[in-house]
Amino acid sequence: MLVQINDLDGTTWILDPLAVDIGPLGTLLSTRSALVHSGAQDLAILWRETQHTPAAVFDVQVAAGLTGMRHPMRLNDIVATVLDEPMDKSETLSDWSKRPLTNKQLSYAARDVEYLGDLAEVLKGQLQELGRSSWIEEECHLLNESAKQPSRTVHSWVNWDIAPRLDAHTQRILGCLFEWRNQKGRDKNQPANFMLSDGLALDIARRQPHSLGDLAANRRIPQGLIRRLGAEIVAVVRHVNEHKIDLPLVPTEVEYRRAKAITLWAETWGLSNKIAPGLLLSTGLAHQVARHGTQALTGWRAETIAEPLQQFLDGKTLLGMGENGSHLVPTSA
Repeated sequence: MLVQINDLDGTTWILDPLAVDIGPLGTLLSTRSALVHSGAQDLAILWRETQHTPAAVFDVQVAAGLTGMRHPMRLNDIVATVLDEPMDKSETLSDWSKRPLTNKQLSYAARDVEYLGDLAEVLKGQLQELGRSSWIEEECHLLNESAKQPSRTVHSWVNWDIAPRLDAHTQRILGCLFEWRNQKGRDKNQPANFMLSDGLALDIARRQPHSLGDLAANRRIPQGLIRRLGAEIVAVVRHVNEHKIDLPLVPTEVEYRRAKAITLWAETWGLSNKIAPGLLLSTGLAHQVARHGTQALTGWRAETIAEPLQQFLDGKTLLGMGENGSHLVPTSA
């Protein structure tokens, strides 16, 4: 609903993409470097609308995580931590689709991008001191390239603790419901979970309604949802009953428990080495390591944590607890 640009030289532009063609912006940025905060969706929208992304990207949220701050972290929190300045976030939940925008909204939108230059300068210096300049380059390159990929369903349900305990048919229904709601969300330009929440998707997959009557008998399902989308939901269930469905990777119960231990290791190691644990090892990557071992790691992660993580997997280091939280203990100690 809005494009905010600062040229790092004192000038800020606010563009209305509902009123102007932003195609030329993509062409311009394709030869420039861009600073962003949590830029994955911005870059994906830019690619979708212009078939261009910036020549290079620096994401201050990723950079903050690589210097030991939380990840993900809101822009105002990064500004407060790095620059020791408060940010007014009173307009965060404004209706940005309403026109005309108020002066307060425009002022707020401008300030959002005016901090990025100073943030990037400080964070780049910190990353250089830590020897992690190549890490941020790698992460941001992947971020930029990912924006060009076709939209794919994120099957977050495979990481739920209940997933390994669901029978294969229920897993297939749940997977297809996620695919359906993702496509429905794209068609309506709304988040997928606005179409069907995680909890309702799981409940429907387990109950497996074969008719609108079966669906309506479930008091958890809102009547408005049944009126709008009930027939399509039942059709998804029937589709799974009548067709062979390929599943995404679903961990076994052993792999799930193994992944939880790996995640605890990553939290301990990351905090000890000033890297946000969630950035060091995502939930999905932890499950990949649980199944395939440290060969699932690539890039700077493989270079940095493959050896210490393998020592943990081999039982050569253990997780201990102390006054300041968990820590790693060599088994010889």
